[in-house]
Amino acid sequence: MSAPGSLLLVSYFYPPTRDTGAQRPAAMAKWLARLGWDVSVVTTGAFGSSAEDAGGGGGSGPGGGEAARVRVIRSFDMQTWRARMAGHDRVDSLFDSDSYTGKPHPLSKVIVPEPLALAWAPFARRAALAAHRERPFDAVLTTSPPESAHTVGAALQRKGVRWVADIRDAWTYEPLRPPFPTKAQHR
Repeated sequence: MSAPGSLLLVSYFYPPTRDTGAQRPAAMAKWLARLGWDVSVVTTGAFGSSAEDAGGGGGSGPGGGEAARVRVIRSFDMQTWRARMAGHDRVDSLFDSDSYTGKPHPLSKVIVPEPLALAWAPFARRAALAAHRERPFDAVLTTSPPESAHTVGAALQRKGVRWVADIRDAWTYEPLRPPFPTKAQHR
């Protein structure tokens, strides 16, 4: 039986962050690799790196067997500047951060769909396109939040890559942020 193909998973939240949102994409990458997919992950570099970044795989965990190989590509994120200004080399897990607040960032009222559309998504898109040129992907799976992760899937789809968008938290049904102040932003 031949391998399913090469897949890129795009997820902002991914280990080593301990945020709950990182566990689902990490498990997806591990199990897709165990099913035979050649899995690469594009994620932020703001949370630091892990042993998996060297292609060491996701471990043997539930289900047993040999560790699946997953290549992790960490893209630049302007959030690292904020961490450096606070004297840190990386962004802490969301709920461990001394700067976390439930109050939306002021830029979330201006930037559609959210501030990471400028702070991370352009760098992730550039990293994904470079990886695709190096080793073409058969499919891309983007997962949100943040919603701007889907711009990477759209860019690869324009290159002929099949795209699946995993929308974990709806934008309009029980949204995580207040409504945009203008009709143009909402549209």
